Amino acid sequence: MAAPAQQGQDFAGIGKSPSLTASLERAHRIAVERGHGIVTLEHLLLSLTEDGDAAAVFGVSPLNVGQLRGDLGEVLKRVPPPEVPGRAILPNADLLRV
Repeated sequence: MAAPAQQGQDFAGIGKSPSLTASLERAHRIAVERGHGIVTLEHLLLSLTEDGDAAAVFGVSPLNVGQLRGDLGEVLKRVPPPEVPGRAILPNADLLRV
């Protein structure tokens, strides 16, 4: 798992459509709700399973969305809590590269 982004880096530098903005916000919310210290690609992929635009892509692929959600749930169990309680939850470096 990649390290968290440097303090002060967030999604602000990413050009975003309303759909992407909603997906990124949902990914952050998933991380917060699960008590994670970082937002990862796995959080984003899980959030995309709830996105209407992504559902169109998923719908024409052989992907089993239910299985994907379950697998992501297992992976996300390994994401650590924040190093410092109350610290901002930031995207990790992998997510910022996307």
